[in-house]
Amino acid sequence: MLLLARTMSPAEFGVYGFLQTSANLIVIFTSLNLPTPIAVVLARGGGDRLRLENAIVAIVLLFSTSLAVMVSCLSFHLAFPEMALGAHELIWFLVFAGASSLQLLSSSALVARGQRLRSATTVLLSAATLCTAIAIVQSLSVVQALQVGALSISFGGIGSALLLLSGGLHDDVREVCASLVGFLKRNGSSIFLFSIVSFCASLLFQFGLWFLQRQLMARGGAEQAAIFAIGNQFYNVVLFLPGVFGPLLLRRLSRTTSEHTRIRETLYAGAAAIGVAVMGVIVFVAAGRFILAMLPNRYQVSIEPLALAVIAGALMFAKAPFSVFFQARVSAVAELLASLVAASILVLGAGVPLIVMNATESLWLRVVAHLVLLAVLFYAFVLHWRSFHRRSKSL
Repeated sequence: MLLLARTMSPAEFGVYGFLQTSANLIVIFTSLNLPTPIAVVLARGGGDRLRLENAIVAIVLLFSTSLAVMVSCLSFHLAFPEMALGAHELIWFLVFAGASSLQLLSSSALVARGQRLRSATTVLLSAATLCTAIAIVQSLSVVQALQVGALSISFGGIGSALLLLSGGLHDDVREVCASLVGFLKRNGSSIFLFSIVSFCASLLFQFGLWFLQRQLMARGGAEQAAIFAIGNQFYNVVLFLPGVFGPLLLRRLSRTTSEHTRIRETLYAGAAAIGVAVMGVIVFVAAGRFILAMLPNRYQVSIEPLALAVIAGALMFAKAPFSVFFQARVSAVAELLASLVAASILVLGAGVPLIVMNATESLWLRVVAHLVLLAVLFYAFVLHWRSFHRRSKSL
């Protein structure tokens, strides 16, 4: 993304950053938060069920990708502020959102099966393709940036889907349907409820972040949105860490039947995540002068907005183990409550002109929302821990 910023004007990069955030929101909406239940189910399965699981996962991939394309088409015309975008931008935006949905689901399923190297390889393929393409060109428009991004993530998404389904598909459609119906009868109510609640939690918070960026784009202009988008890239780098270890911890906790062990593993992971988060922020601020030198000359910003973005990512990193704990228990009520409070802060703050006229102020609001998200979820974990401890003593 920093290479991409060098090839675009601040105004164009601000528009592209907003479109990228919009695509992420659409992917969360259209995936119905299926990566988490898929990870839980696949972590517990395997063996002779592989081809049957593959057939069901293929249906989910097709459904989610198609839905992402349809919702992207609607939102492109209805939800975006005036940015003079045309048919070419729409086409590549549809490809970008559909491929993102495909890669998200298939990579999650690969990690759930313990195929971490395969999942990492497909992500590396996307990133290498993007960086190579950007290095070749001197300048990019918004539509060209969308085109390069869409093609690169398509390579990764298609690659991860092929690797996931390389074990073959079950060819008896009736048996696949019967197995799916049987699973839903046994576990359908809990899985369905968990999916809906966790879906609402993810959507609420991501909508708050998207709405904040939309208001900044509409009121502060594309150049302020560009500063926010630059900060977003540092946020995404930090957020990559829970994206790596989160599925691994989920797999570990899902295969554990002892609640005591789950709590202990979560505490260890939480302490490590908080320590790494604090240390990472300190190192980033200390290295601020060198980091600013990496930015294109046209983006003259102070270290404050970038540091705020990193702090927000660090808070999400510290929150990840506690989110995974509740995911492994197929429970999303705590996450929903935390997301509701944090999203309310973002949406209400986005209505204040002083905040959405300046990228730094918007990033401060984002840090507050992330801090509240972490605090509510950690408090819910502590309540569960104490409740379990009391039950154990009574027995």
